[in-house]
Formats: sequence, C-alpha cells, structure tokens
Amino acid sequence: MKSFFVRIYEYWLAFGHAIGVVVTPVQLLIVYAGVFGPARLYTVVAHKDVMGRNPAGGPSYWNLHAERTSSLEDARHQF
Repeated sequence: MKSFFVRIYEYWLAFGHAIGVVVTPVQLLIVYAGVFGPARLYTVVAHKDVMGRNPAGGPSYWNLHAERTSSLEDARHQF
C-alpha cells in the first residue's frame, strides 16, 4: 500500500500536468500574437514587402542578379 504522501505527490504531479496542458497554449498564443501581430500591422501600414515580391500582376517572382565572371581570382576570393 502506498504511503499517504506518495499519493499526494502523484496527485500534485497530475494537477501540475493538467495546468500545464491548459496554460501553455494560452501563453504561446499571447507570445505569437504579441510578436507577429504588430509585425504584420507594421508591414501593412508601411507598405513593406519584406520578401521582395513583385506587385500583383508582375511578370514573375524571379529576381535577376548581375552577371559575374568565372575566373580563378573570383574563386579564390568568394566572399
């Protein structure tokens, strides 16, 4: 037969787990909304395009880059 204190300990752990199951999603929602909500609001109000996409109706999402030469010197100094 289990000790009285062992049973209290097991119930206490189960209670803590139940509280964690409820509180953790709420906390994560608050952090998510607190970070991404204002960031989205800023990008919409400031008309920022963080990903660098073309406006709607553009010919492509492809970003052209400048041609680079392929020489041995360029290979030695890549960065």
